[in-house]
Amino acid sequence: LGGCLPDVPAVTKSKGGVVHIFHVGTDHCLYYKSWNGVAYTPSESTYESLGGTFRGTPAAVSAGKGEVSCFAIGHLDGCLYHYHWTEESGWAKPEKLPGLWGSSLSAVSNQDGHWDVFGIDINGLNNSVFHRRCIKGTWSGWQDLKVQTAYRPTPISHSPGALSVLVIGMDSILYVRVRDATYGDWSDAGWVANEG
Repeated sequence: LGGCLPDVPAVTKSKGGVVHIFHVGTDHCLYYKSWNGVAYTPSESTYESLGGTFRGTPAAVSAGKGEVSCFAIGHLDGCLYHYHWTEESGWAKPEKLPGLWGSSLSAVSNQDGHWDVFGIDINGLNNSVFHRRCIKGTWSGWQDLKVQTAYRPTPISHSPGALSVLVIGMDSILYVRVRDATYGDWSDAGWVANEG
């Protein structure tokens, strides 16, 4: 499929069945291509350059039909950048979000127009997982979820509005935290260990 990748790509599928592929190149630029089940755009062997200077693996998510978002960490400033594309308007101007992010981005959408983004703190000293949420274009604050991990958090949505986050703790135990689908708050039970 072309490209020169120092890290793994980020892939998501929109409701219309289109597969979206993003990666950060060796030149730190963000690159994109899509697959509609018949052909690649711009082509099988080339990518569209979205510019910027980034590091690590981006996170991709689709929150509805005919649209896709990509999140990436600035190579020099450690800020979170949001790229959004729609069939009607194409690529919007990249959005720079406050807060400093370290690594291990992941993102999920649990209903149309909603995104949740997770990553590890910029210092990397205590490996805390941080989170931001977007609802219809309005972002929440920078939230420390009070858990430490050396690995990428895994958010899962099994039904509209529902969200669970899984992390492997520094003790190598799997922990899960759930957000209430009705009220949108994290469970009072906190992180629950799943030892096995």
